[in-house]
Amino acid sequence: MPLDLIPRLKSYLSPLYLLAVGLACTIVTAIEIVFFECRPKDILSISKWQDRAFSRTWAIIGPAMVNNAEPEIKTTVSQAFGTVVDVGPGEGFTLKYFDTTRITKVYGIEPNTDMHPVLREEIKRCQLSDIYTIVPSGVERFPNGEIPPGSVDSIVCIRTLCSVPNPRQTIKKLYDLLRPGGELLVFEHCAVPDYKVTSTERILQGIYNIPWPVLLGGCELNRKTDEWLKQAGEWRSIELGVSNRATGYEVMPHFLGRLVKAG
Repeated sequence: MPLDLIPRLKSYLSPLYLLAVGLACTIVTAIEIVFFECRPKDILSISKWQDRAFSRTWAIIGPAMVNNAEPEIKTTVSQAFGTVVDVGPGEGFTLKYFDTTRITKVYGIEPNTDMHPVLREEIKRCQLSDIYTIVPSGVERFPNGEIPPGSVDSIVCIRTLCSVPNPRQTIKKLYDLLRPGGELLVFEHCAVPDYKVTSTERILQGIYNIPWPVLLGGCELNRKTDEWLKQAGEWRSIELGVSNRATGYEVMPHFLGRLVKAG
């Protein structure tokens, strides 16, 4: 048996568990809407049920996904300083990694209101109530005056740019929010690299990505987020890389690091 067979199989098959949880939570949500709330027509509109279904899904898979990547997530979040935009905090599983001695204000941009009750509790538990404000809309939709352009010291993105609508425009808007010298701190997954276009990883990613956005909150596996970040504007420095725990067989390859705005 090849020594790398086990990590390969684990990487290739682990997305099936996430899809199974997403499917189960979608079915539960559909039953709830049709039979308990008597709104069968709402099933035809994905916007009427997807947020609720994903909130259920993330409550199950979220803690384990955070714990499995704790070194990378803690390293990323703990670097935030000053006025912070926390993109897609979900139910707040990463709030515990903020260094409260370095931050003065945090705006948590979370459009999924089904997650807000748990997020509020997590804000209290992490003793961030005085400085953490939930913004109940996506980056692409919040009012321009809510967070003025050029006013943010650091932006934190932990597995969120995979699901935002119009990702390139959203990334550009995040860039505009940063002051000169501000930092965009990221831990994201992205497309399998182009040089592996005929690889098993690339093929499986394409197959998994067919049901993935519907069952997992609009997340897309094959976004070239790392490239789009670099193209968002002029950066003083770009420090992006993969985790030292990466095997090279990932169907969901991740990268992490920071980009510092020029000026």
